[in-house]
Amino acid sequence: MKHSKIVITGAGALTVGIIALLALTQSATGHDPSPAMLSTEMLAEDFVVFRTALEDAHPGIYRYTPKAEFDTLFDTIAASLDSPMTEQEFYRVLKPAIVALRCGHTKFHPERNFATPYHYGLETQLPLVLFVAGERAWVQADLSTPPVLPIGAELLSIDGTAMAAIIAELLSRATFADGLSLGAKELELTTYFSAYYSTFIDSSPTYTITYRAPEATETATASLTGVSHEAHMAWQKAQASDAPPLELSYPDEATALLTIRSFEFESREVNFERFLREAFQEIADRGISHLIIDLRDNEGGKDAYGALLYAYLTDGPFDYYDRITVTQRRPFSFREHAGLPWYSPLYSALIAEDTLASPAHTGSVVGQARRTPCAVSAA
Repeated sequence: MKHSKIVITGAGALTVGIIALLALTQSATGHDPSPAMLSTEMLAEDFVVFRTALEDAHPGIYRYTPKAEFDTLFDTIAASLDSPMTEQEFYRVLKPAIVALRCGHTKFHPERNFATPYHYGLETQLPLVLFVAGERAWVQADLSTPPVLPIGAELLSIDGTAMAAIIAELLSRATFADGLSLGAKELELTTYFSAYYSTFIDSSPTYTITYRAPEATETATASLTGVSHEAHMAWQKAQASDAPPLELSYPDEATALLTIRSFEFESREVNFERFLREAFQEIADRGISHLIIDLRDNEGGKDAYGALLYAYLTDGPFDYYDRITVTQRRPFSFREHAGLPWYSPLYSALIAEDTLASPAHTGSVVGQARRTPCAVSAA
């Protein structure tokens, strides 16, 4: 029996890893999966695993959405599984439960694609890269051949639907944010608008759009041909900065600018501890009176690095965590359905081994991250 294969993963300071494997089929080609329908029996079985994974393994499931509201949401989802669905339809139905977590570290994706939100309609993506702010969107790039829309044009509608309504719908499906934060969701749409549009609204060989060119007062209409998701990924790669992940500079004689583009480093040549030690020593030696720390576009990484940075900014002991909460003493009940992702040995250990039976992996741990400041002195 074939089921839909959808994966939930989670990581972060307050979230123990969640990996729930909700299906048994996958595509090794990277192209759209077969639109085969999933029976109501398959949907019901997979939904039980989905709900169990969230309730058993997510330590903050009720932090922002009370249990009563979550139970109602789960009941609504279950009631909607009354007719066969494609995997994409099933994914759309389940997504509101992930949104309700308000946890930016919980990811939800088909098993064949862990890295990006490009899941469906891969060969017929909207050919526009947009900048989203509030209820409006502007063109950063037109990937059509040749380009049709000028950079800076404001997009007003897609296939007859106003951008304000489209953005509101997609923001309600975005999960790259903690709590009530909206900025991170707008950044997610700016980065992956076409992916969200094809997954939650539509993908089509052609799109009819209305727009207003820069400096123009009148609107215009254009028909755009869809492009492959690979065109979007190539554009993103071309825009990627080759600036170093860690950088110290001096805008003026009294000011130091410390740029930290990530707290996770793939290269072993990057030594965060040594960089901070040498940077703050240099700042002290220069007698700098003002420090700017630039964390723009930093998506996070190792919690220990954040604590280490703060240790250079304070003059007294501090607790980096108020508490760390994990979920239970026993192995997860959904282990037989769990995937073992190659990219995180920790996730694999939490799911595959019996370490979850140890009290060391459960409950609330308080005051385990107490640190002392890192001091430097001028030469």
